Amino acid sequence: MKSQQIIDYIANHRECTAADILGIMRTQHIADGRAIAQYVLREQGWTWQRIADRFDCHHSAVIHNWKKVDQIDSLKTQAANIMIAIKGNA
Repeated sequence: MKSQQIIDYIANHRECTAADILGIMRTQHIADGRAIAQYVLREQGWTWQRIADRFDCHHSAVIHNWKKVDQIDSLKTQAANIMIAIKGNA
């Protein structure tokens, strides 16, 4: 799955748009979706900087979001489910 497909998939399940996920809104469900998207891309082998470039942010924000997802079980489970879906569509 390409990055845009991952972002679209997450946006659809979070009831927002891909632009919201890629944007700067801090509404909880959007910010969590952004964090999950960044986590999934990192787990797919993307570098911190490549993810930051895709989301137009600093790489430290990506690292922060990765740690957030890794520490919150519900977010980590959602990310794991997305990664399973990605493997199923590969």
